[in-house]
Amino acid sequence: MTAIVDLDPAVAAALKSALGDALVLDSVDAVRRHIDTNLGEDTIVVGPTVDLDSAFELARVMRVQRPSLGVILVRRRVDTNVLSSAMRMGVRDVVEE
Repeated sequence: MTAIVDLDPAVAAALKSALGDALVLDSVDAVRRHIDTNLGEDTIVVGPTVDLDSAFELARVMRVQRPSLGVILVRRRVDTNVLSSAMRMGVRDVVEE
């Protein structure tokens, strides 16, 4: 299953519409709590309104704690700085909105 995290309910709803069956969460802390108790999650989609530092920290923690879980970062604009930081932190993919 997929978990989506975004601070804007409209953006989260649009991501859910595009992805289908997914759980929407409203904070990075909520994602961490959910992942701790739901081992069946295989993907986390981090929406564009989540700040990069929080998104990268989530990816870094998941890379260590749950290496089989993929973190996908959605951004309004993608540049080389975002891509290189995402690679270092363990983000599986970066998608432009």
